[in-house]
Amino acid sequence: MINTILVVDDEDFESDVLVRHLAGEYDIHAAVANETLAHSLFLEIRPELLILSFASIPLSEAFYLNLMRKHPDERPLPHQTFLFCHHKDERQAMEHCLLGVADDFIIGRPYFDAVRLRMALHMAEERFRMRGELGRCDKHLTATARDLDELARLREDSILQINTARRQGEDQHQSVLLHLNRGFRQFSQALAREYGENPRNGHLPGKLNQLNQELVMPSLERHRQAMTHPYETWAEAVEKRVGNLASSGRHDLPQPRHTIMAIDDDPVMQAYLHDLLEEAGYQVLVAGTGQEALLVLGRVHVDAILLDYQMPDMDGLAVLQHLRAMPKLADTPVLMLTVHSERHVVVESHVAGAQDFLVKPVDVALLRKKLKKYLAGCEAC
Repeated sequence: MINTILVVDDEDFESDVLVRHLAGEYDIHAAVANETLAHSLFLEIRPELLILSFASIPLSEAFYLNLMRKHPDERPLPHQTFLFCHHKDERQAMEHCLLGVADDFIIGRPYFDAVRLRMALHMAEERFRMRGELGRCDKHLTATARDLDELARLREDSILQINTARRQGEDQHQSVLLHLNRGFRQFSQALAREYGENPRNGHLPGKLNQLNQELVMPSLERHRQAMTHPYETWAEAVEKRVGNLASSGRHDLPQPRHTIMAIDDDPVMQAYLHDLLEEAGYQVLVAGTGQEALLVLGRVHVDAILLDYQMPDMDGLAVLQHLRAMPKLADTPVLMLTVHSERHVVVESHVAGAQDFLVKPVDVALLRKKLKKYLAGCEAC
């Protein structure tokens, strides 16, 4: 729910219009042409909505990026961002919203679209409500997954106990057979000596052996089956009831997908990486510049990053240094993409914090193998 709004403006006009329009409904604050004050207010009032009303979209970008850099630990604050822009920047503002840099935009220059603002506020409230519901669902699914894991563990423990008891019964049965056969053999030999017969093939030893094979051994085998059958039935029941419940429950849970961001200034390479990663089952975000990537990464979670080494606005090493300065991205796997395989490029990438690198054109099998390797420790991530 939106209670507090912070408007950051480089002129008095727009902030005055917004404050007058929303005063009384929201706790609204404004910082005009004073970045230090804006930073201070953001940390102090912790707004649910941040409205950036600068003369151009790049100025709004620069402010927001600086805000994230200076206060990295405060970025997880749950807030949404609106761009208040000139009508000529409408397309650019929309692209920023589609990329996830901002949540919505309102035309504020040369005229103020009050109806659009009301609609944007309503949609922002809905997003907060949906995020809350998704958060509760996520907690429920996590708890359910833990319960299923515990159920699977109990099943394994039960099967182990059953098998142990069954092995002990089999061992006891074998011990009885051993002692019984030895006793029959000793009795047969003693009886043969008593009546002067051959202990190996005499008449009496033969009859005793026949008695042993036809009556005693089958009786013992029936006893063994009667003793072990309950364990086998128990094991089958546990496996059927508990095993099926655990596997079906796990199957019904939505399978988590890792999110990968690809940062490259070449639109063709962006499209190629997007399709390649999506086909491999990943959720994919793309950015065409370092600054655009940093803005998006300040707002969303990713599990790995593919980063172009050479870009016009900010090269890969500079972007990587900014990433490693952001606490939540300090350990995120970064794979550097480069057309250069010289030793100094590899060394510089590793020193800056890259886990690995790939030479363009990207080898699909190698990319998948390396992502699987570095994402192995993220299973929820």
